[in-house]
Amino acid sequence: CQACLQLAPDYKKVATNLKGIAPIGVVDCTDVRSVRTCRSFGAHSFPKILVFKPGGRVNPYTGGALKSFEEYKGKLTAASLTAAVTNQLTDQHIVRLTNDSVHGNFMGQDPRLSKVLLFTDQNGSTVLYKALSLAYLGRLLFATVQPGNSQLEEQYGVTQHPKLLVVTPDGTQHQYTGPLQAGQLKEFLDNYASKQLLTPVSNSSKGSDGPSEVVIHNLTASDLLDVDRDEDIWLVAFYAAADDNACASQLWELSKLCDDVQAIVNYGQLNAAKAGLSDKTLRKLGVHASALRADGCELQLVLLTHGRYKASTAGYVRWPGGLDNTKALQAWILEQVPDLTIELTDEEDAQAYINATAADMPIVFRSQHHKDSPIGKVFLFSTKQDVPGLYKALAMRFHGKARLVFAWTSPDESGPGYPLMQRMHVQKAPAMSILLPLPPRPLADASDIPGPKDDMAMQQYMGPLKFNKMLAWVQTMANLIGINHAGSTAGPSPEHFEVHNQQQLQQACYDKPSLCMILLLGGRSCDANKHKYTLKKAAQALTGHPLSWVAVDVARQPSFRRAYGFRASQLPGLVAVSTRRLQFAQGAAPFNETNARGLVTAVLMESARTLPLPVSVESSYSVPALHACCLIFCS
Repeated sequence: CQACLQLAPDYKKVATNLKGIAPIGVVDCTDVRSVRTCRSFGAHSFPKILVFKPGGRVNPYTGGALKSFEEYKGKLTAASLTAAVTNQLTDQHIVRLTNDSVHGNFMGQDPRLSKVLLFTDQNGSTVLYKALSLAYLGRLLFATVQPGNSQLEEQYGVTQHPKLLVVTPDGTQHQYTGPLQAGQLKEFLDNYASKQLLTPVSNSSKGSDGPSEVVIHNLTASDLLDVDRDEDIWLVAFYAAADDNACASQLWELSKLCDDVQAIVNYGQLNAAKAGLSDKTLRKLGVHASALRADGCELQLVLLTHGRYKASTAGYVRWPGGLDNTKALQAWILEQVPDLTIELTDEEDAQAYINATAADMPIVFRSQHHKDSPIGKVFLFSTKQDVPGLYKALAMRFHGKARLVFAWTSPDESGPGYPLMQRMHVQKAPAMSILLPLPPRPLADASDIPGPKDDMAMQQYMGPLKFNKMLAWVQTMANLIGINHAGSTAGPSPEHFEVHNQQQLQQACYDKPSLCMILLLGGRSCDANKHKYTLKKAAQALTGHPLSWVAVDVARQPSFRRAYGFRASQLPGLVAVSTRRLQFAQGAAPFNETNARGLVTAVLMESARTLPLPVSVESSYSVPALHACCLIFCS
């Protein structure tokens, strides 16, 4: 049509202007191959212009992306078309670093991802920066530093604007020195973006009216028995009211108080009137019974100290103050926290701590049942001469729950702090880092001499030294590498890891948060038994890591085999599947114990070549945000 021909120079100019920001497509409806597409979008008069919005979801039938769109009705000029597309780009995934608190919270977000900072003279985000934040969603985190923030400019050594830099998870800074153009910027950012799309780890701070960062458990009389036997410290608020609503304002103050004190202990509240507790029982619990009868809504806070069977050790202590002194209450609680940390006083101590296995640690620092399992080692570089109370509380929170040990040192001239900081690339104290165990490296052949029992990877905490943030970060690290006690898995027995139908596969593999190792067998019973035995040996060699193991006979299931990229002649084959990251990786041929261990090591160290999870295997997931785009139908 004549209008289509007149539009051609404009949409070509739009495509040039938006190169690397949003794709521009043209569909020729006179081509017989495009008739179905044109009809499906209702293209009957021309030109018809559709603008697709960022974001989308998966079509459960085809596995393709479903995106919302709207028909463009504006002027047919390059400027108007460009504005119609760029107006769809949002800055909702860009954080504005307006002060130190916001900066600290941003740097404390998902520790797996590098952070991109743009120092600019402009208020607001550019179209290009918005597009980049959408293009790398789930692979990088983006922020802008607004004009006049001299403190952050000095911290990062920025002397001119605009300036873009990337801070990697280990704290290293990388400045971009090229032109601010999409192609060059993407080439630079690709070096630091996660190779897989990661599910965001929530680490946002609570606003004044936001959700509570701590949980206050509503306890009953029977719950007190469980709390008494629990090794953790509990702070329990006792009150007495026929109706909880009568004490609503006091309980709200309690909630705010616990938020301010942070999750250094477990919190609970108990209505003594509803629980039917006698005065004698209340006195044993440390409660002032007569004062509670006089004013049931005057909350009495009782600390149940660390250790099991607290009643037998007089482990109930009542807080003498009120609900208006957060710092005093926190300091009082921290006085009751046992010191489960290790002080590193010299370089010999530090090296011994780095090299130590779980069996080398005193029993007070680890579980007796996990003396042969790999452990993570947390370091605090403190500016104080004594161990900080919050760090003691952090060590206590993981005691008996994860294979973690906690050490600290002060970076003075005579101690091991400065050499350790240099080895771990820590720039200044206070700072916290963690050494994480990785699977053993596969041996090239039986004659190789193995190295250290556990390979370790260092990760530095980049967030604010706030207890809740540190707690969430260490928990994330423990979950990722599988050093929670709950995450330890023994090698499977032969009758438990073989699956025969979709339901068994779902339960044994896809529904579990751990990495799933699937052995695809070709149907020959003699060889299958040999390969299943090899799989069992590999599973036992990697005991203690977050892995599930299954074997599937795919001789009569070619679609399942093809979904994971194997030909029949390539069986048996091993794949590592992550339903959390929506990725899988193939093991090297031939299938043997060495290659199985090598695949696990490569996946956990993020050096394996991965592919998107096939929709035919697992289709109930959502896709990340996609580019905005424009589609033009012509005739």
